[in-house]
Parts: sequence; C-alpha cells; structure tokens
Amino acid sequence: MYRKHVITSVLVSVLVLSANCFAGADSKWWQASDKAKQFVKDTVVIGMLASPYGTGWTRNEQLLSYFKEARAAGVTGHAMTLAAASHNWDELMRQHHAHRAAMAEQPDKYIFVRSTRDIEAAHIKGKTAVIWNVQTATVLEEDLSRVAALKDMGVASMILAYNDRFRTGSGSLVAYNGRDDGLTNWGRSVIDALVRYGIILDLSHTGSKTAADAAAHMEKYYPGVPFVACWTVQEREERNCQRLLS
Repeated sequence: MYRKHVITSVLVSVLVLSANCFAGADSKWWQASDKAKQFVKDTVVIGMLASPYGTGWTRNEQLLSYFKEARAAGVTGHAMTLAAASHNWDELMRQHHAHRAAMAEQPDKYIFVRSTRDIEAAHIKGKTAVIWNVQTATVLEEDLSRVAALKDMGVASMILAYNDRFRTGSGSLVAYNGRDDGLTNWGRSVIDALVRYGIILDLSHTGSKTAADAAAHMEKYYPGVPFVACWTVQEREERNCQRLLS
C-alpha cells in the first residue's frame, strides 16, 4: 500500500506544485481542490525536478524557496536530475556540488535517500527527501568504475540514451527518425555495471529497439531486477513500470 500511494500521489502533486523553480512564484502553483491538497499532505508524494544550476536556478535562495513551498504543500521529496543528455563527469560534479551547497545552508531540512525508510522518515518529519538521478550514461566517459562512485553519491537511477544517439544506443527522437541501431556492446556493459552496484536502469526517452534490447538483456540475465521503461516502448510500458514496483 505504501508504494501504491507514492505512485498515485505523484499525479496529484502536479496539480499543486509545478517543477520549474526558476520561473515566477505564480507559475509554481496550479489550481487544486481542498481534497486534493489534503491528500498530498496526508500521502507520501514524490515530485520530479529537472532544474539544473545555471539555467533552472542561479541563486541558492531560489532552490531553497522552492523546496520550502513544496514542503508546505505536503510534497515529501523529489527525484532530482543531476546530469542531462551529453553531460560529462565534470558537469555532474558541478551540479552535485551546487545542489549540496545550497542544501547545506539548511541541513536539517533534507534527507538523502538510500532506502524507502528514508522517504518515510522525510514524510513523518516534514523534511525533503532527495533522490538523485542521472539522465545520461555519458557521465561515465568510458569508465565503468564510476558507476560505483555514483552509487556512493546516492544516485538511484540512470537513463541509458536520452533522445539522441549515444555510445550505449539510440534515444527516442533519433529512433523516431529511423536511426535506432539498438543496444550496443557498451550499453550492455553499462547495464551490467548498474545492476552490479544497485542503480536502477531507466529506459525512458530511449529508442524502441534500444529499449527492447535492453529489456531483453535484463530479462535474460537479471530476472526480477527492477527497471523502468515508460514513455519508450508502448507494448512493454505497463509491464515494466509495474516491474519497478513489484
């Protein structure tokens, strides 16, 4: 029941608080009924925040103000993107430092998630649960040992190929234009490393053939290990999103 509430409440949170912390305050709030607002306060709610330092926000108070408003609305925590498509390791470190430096100004307000218990604790104590994610494998820069470092940082998931063409495989936009070559050998190696260190494989925004190849690799070599395949391959979407929760 706990996990079901997490997923359901994500949808409701969108009605209460948007995910752009750089825009004006009015743009953060959407209309919602009193019932919906109370549901968010009573339920574990995980939002999604892809707002990098330098474009999404430039001053610490902007980010901290967003989190303050989110807590007031009842949002338990956020899945936060540290690196987007084509970012390298140095940019990942820069983003991580910027986010952590801002949060260090109010260290008692944040819990960095390592398990579902941390999310529950954030909900009970009224703190912000921080769940890091990476939307690209380019941060590895051909060094699989960095996957262990990502795990130590608390990164929970990694997207294999976001929209464009990468060494791991093809993203959804190039696939739409007929350039999906499927999962590469390097992509398989990345998947193996993610599983080894306990980071969830995310196939969102990945081309259909690449995603199907990756799903087949997971099912063959790592049956029962969760992965995500939403917004990628229509016929597989429901099964694999459910697999994440099972």
